[in-house]
Amino acid sequence: MSDATIWLGLIGMMVMTLLTRSGIVVWPGPIHLPPRLQRALRFAPMAAIAAVILPSLIWSPQGDVIGLLDPRPLSAFACLLGWWISRQMSVCLTAGIVVYALGMLAL
Repeated sequence: MSDATIWLGLIGMMVMTLLTRSGIVVWPGPIHLPPRLQRALRFAPMAAIAAVILPSLIWSPQGDVIGLLDPRPLSAFACLLGWWISRQMSVCLTAGIVVYALGMLAL
């Protein structure tokens, strides 16, 4: 791949990012989303975190399937339990981190 192709790709991505992110700023009036869409967008951060973390909970870096007593699935379960009880992301993350740290210390 030539340097010109790489630069063209980088500039193209920069322009697309600028256009998509500045669209909200330069829009002439307030944007009103339907309540159903607003409710759905509240779950976007949790869905993104799950999409990033889930593969590491199932497979190890070597490609092996992880057992249930590994600290990673236990911490994910603690995180889900903390969120289910409190509905607060801070409790969810704290529970997951504490269980993971204790699991790593136990190994």
